[in-house]
Amino acid sequence: MPFFVKVIFSIFLAIGIVSPRTTWAMTEGWKFRDAEPSDAYLMITRVMSTIILLVLWLAM
Repeated sequence: MPFFVKVIFSIFLAIGIVSPRTTWAMTEGWKFRDAEPSDAYLMITRVMSTIILLVLWLAM
């Protein structure tokens, strides 16, 4: 995988780690009016973003 592709994916995953609410707004929030993500969704987004980022840089 080219280095610049890893960097681009890393930026999106870092947003998921630092601000899972922003990730929710980009992926699901625009579909609903006056909705908020659950705490479980925010936690799972943060954990999965961390795992995928580690796999991206360590395994590939």
